[in-house]
Amino acid sequence: MNRKASLSTLISLIVTSLLVLGLVGWLVFIGGTVFSPGPVTARAAADKPDIKGFKNHAEFENQCNLCHQPLQNDQATLCLDCHKNVDTEIQKNQGLHAKIADVRKCFNCHPDHKGRDFSPLQAGAARFDHTQTKFSLVRHQVNYNAAPLECVDCHQGMQKDIFIAEDTSCINCHAEKDKSFMTAHVDNYGTNCLFCHDGSDHFADFEHAKSKFPLTGTHATIACEKCHLDNNHQPRFQNISKDCTSCHTEPTIHQGNFKGQSCDSCHNTTSWKPAKIDGKDFEHFTQTGFTLAKHSKNYDQTDMTCVNCHGSDIHNKTAAKCLECHQSASPDFMAKHVNQFGNNCSGCHDGVDRYKNFNHAQFFILDGAHIGVDCTKCHGADVSTAVYKGLGSACITCHQEPDIHKGFFGLACQNCHTTSAWRPAMLKLHDFPLDHGGVDLQCKTCHPDSYTTYTCYTCHDHIQAEIEASHVKANIAKDQLVYCFKCHPTGKHQDWITP
Repeated sequence: MNRKASLSTLISLIVTSLLVLGLVGWLVFIGGTVFSPGPVTARAAADKPDIKGFKNHAEFENQCNLCHQPLQNDQATLCLDCHKNVDTEIQKNQGLHAKIADVRKCFNCHPDHKGRDFSPLQAGAARFDHTQTKFSLVRHQVNYNAAPLECVDCHQGMQKDIFIAEDTSCINCHAEKDKSFMTAHVDNYGTNCLFCHDGSDHFADFEHAKSKFPLTGTHATIACEKCHLDNNHQPRFQNISKDCTSCHTEPTIHQGNFKGQSCDSCHNTTSWKPAKIDGKDFEHFTQTGFTLAKHSKNYDQTDMTCVNCHGSDIHNKTAAKCLECHQSASPDFMAKHVNQFGNNCSGCHDGVDRYKNFNHAQFFILDGAHIGVDCTKCHGADVSTAVYKGLGSACITCHQEPDIHKGFFGLACQNCHTTSAWRPAMLKLHDFPLDHGGVDLQCKTCHPDSYTTYTCYTCHDHIQAEIEASHVKANIAKDQLVYCFKCHPTGKHQDWITP
């Protein structure tokens, strides 16, 4: 009887061993895909060669160990083992990848297991910081029609996972605004737009300081077209005279009075005024805070003299003379103006800000809800403290940042919000589906306190003992249970990712 029992036990052990070996062999044969959270991408950039004989990730989907070697290698090492060009950038501290913090966390920008048509490259574009490139987006936030510019507007090869900006994109876009100018511009300078332009209207590599006319003082901040466009609005860069009068018209007030003297005998590029006359500085604005730029002629076109504003006492700064002169020309306007702002004229005016020809768009575009805002809302209602010149253009200048996202999104409000309405905002980097559970979620559902944190327990039951017991099987520590998104990026239980 004992011998039969022993024989039966031996047979059971052999059968069990064969089953185990068969199971192990089967798992090895299928490459561990039974544990895969989803199919990998079958896409590949059209301009990239095969890597180690593979065209895309899907071709080695069953060889999981090429990307996953737990307890042996971290995933970044395996990624860089294939993508040698990226590894070279990082090692030599060159290229875009060398500028990215936590660059070895490849999956932050380039996840996979999200389907055959999923593009890991395009996924990275949503998180990409364009300031790392040589082309600024400061002047490329919106199109000419005020519609937000998308990556594909300039990178038209994105659909094929090619992120090189095409010069034709620049030319076609700008030609829609001014075709004749672009035609002439291309004829004169070619089609390599990025050779000269960096997105901020500066020449990419050109140094004016090494030219025959170094830009000093206020010349350094003047727009190029002020000197390099002729009367027909055509560009000119060669054979430009260095004489001041080639760009500046001699003031009528001293024409013929300084014969034989060049402008730099009295003036410099730091500022036209104060000028040095007989070795001494004199400039009306420096001395009084009021420029005579728009006060050389009276309304009747007679020359304005010191007596017109100061009377018999040159030191008299009374506003009575301002009111007397301007009321004679515009009595109705001045009556309303004095009633609204008082009679302290120099409190707001410095001689040039008459506002008749003022274009607010040159300093801050007023569109959307900004159009109907009263000037005093931004510039201040108190005449003595109102700020016009030098007022910041950042949203935070007038609008307080909401507490719920302080310290999280930064102060570039226009990235998500428009002047038409603060809500709805445009979320470009929100990976978690906003229709989770089949309904459109409110932000406070998951972010009750701050956008920097989240919770799933607003909707989901939180029975700690049960959650710990179910997750311990996946080797998830108790202190990691609050980070649901790490393992459930899509919000679905079956799409969990091994931490």
